[in-house]
Amino acid sequence: MEQEQIIAIREIYWNIDHTIGATFLYLTVLITTAVMAWGILRDIRRWSHGRPANRIGNPVTRFLEFTRQSLGQKKVLRDRRAGVMHALIFFGFLTLFIGTDIIAVEEDFTVPLMGEQAGKILVGDFYKSYEFILDTLGLAFVAGLIWATWRRYRTKPDRLDNRRTDAWVLGVMLFIGIGGFLIEGLRIANQTIGGVPVYEQEWARLAYLGFALATLFRAIGLGDGSPVALMIHPLLWYTHALATGLFMASLPFSKFRHILYTPLNTFFRDLQPKGALDPIPDLEAEIEKEEPRLGVATLADLTWKRRMDLDACMRCGRCQSVCPAHASGALLSPKYIITKLADLQRGDPIHFKDGTIKTLAELNGNGATAETLPLVGTVIEAEELWACTTCNACVHECPAMIEHVDDIVDMRRHLTMIASEVPQGVKRVLEGIERQSNPWR
Repeated sequence: MEQEQIIAIREIYWNIDHTIGATFLYLTVLITTAVMAWGILRDIRRWSHGRPANRIGNPVTRFLEFTRQSLGQKKVLRDRRAGVMHALIFFGFLTLFIGTDIIAVEEDFTVPLMGEQAGKILVGDFYKSYEFILDTLGLAFVAGLIWATWRRYRTKPDRLDNRRTDAWVLGVMLFIGIGGFLIEGLRIANQTIGGVPVYEQEWARLAYLGFALATLFRAIGLGDGSPVALMIHPLLWYTHALATGLFMASLPFSKFRHILYTPLNTFFRDLQPKGALDPIPDLEAEIEKEEPRLGVATLADLTWKRRMDLDACMRCGRCQSVCPAHASGALLSPKYIITKLADLQRGDPIHFKDGTIKTLAELNGNGATAETLPLVGTVIEAEELWACTTCNACVHECPAMIEHVDDIVDMRRHLTMIASEVPQGVKRVLEGIERQSNPWR
């Protein structure tokens, strides 16, 4: 017997009490958005403590490169394996985010403003395409996350280091991705529209992963309005909504921050020719001061852009993998130069390359704050700085557009011009230039 076919349509709050579900959802979004906004404003306030830097010129050039890097994943894809993995996660996440926004637009704007019939977006051919695209990109999202988990905890490339927040990042996104498919499968297995089972509709098969799960659920007795299925579905729905809210709230407090700050950092990147170093502004006037500030001695000496660099870092280790000094066995790791400063800026325990972890109190014998703590000799070793060849390989490779070399050079400037602490070989070169204009005297 041929099954009756009905128009493809999405019932947003199926099996969820509309009043309770909507209230829970809006309260979750309100609270978690407030927490996220507080965290972002806190980070911006920390950046504002930095010295001035002009990074707003050539806005068209900046925007075009921002688009290529953020949406085109240009630098990310230079590293083929890790790049493809990240692209699966990025484009899957972006598609699911847009799909969720479409649901919100229908529920909160078009239906209230235009009426139940005229305001429906998720209906007919558009809804069929919507289901197929979201299942496909949702699968890519989950596949990328599984790949990332395997890579981080099983293959363990040398350039990666693991922290507890990494498990949270991967775990919550996997829960959101897999949980979404389970919710979809239970809905397809049990929903009826006008007394007609959705599972029996041809268009239900376009959500092919949800349909496959629905087939499995029906085979084990969790279909056709099963009381157990109708109890599991809202439990998953509410926990999925809560996990999504916690994901939003944790954006500025975890590795998730790179979702916000890496695109921003890309827009404000350095447009100077590669290898060009920032001059010291008003050098002669600064030298005449009783306590001149030449180079970088503390966090307070960094510009606002370089402080943003610290929060944009995702600890991918690509800078470390191309660093010739690190490859030679030197103490230097461009990655740890940035991550140690980032830990200090955020007030977190500082993770060192050798695996040790120290707090500010353990590093600080003079009562200095994170802003005034001398960097060299506490967080950064002079040996790390002088190992750098300033080849800019780290800057070239970094997908977050972080300017490692500028930080290193400015800390060396402080050691040379203020602290008068340079290696003997460098000292001979500087003396040769000063006395005979010949570094090879």
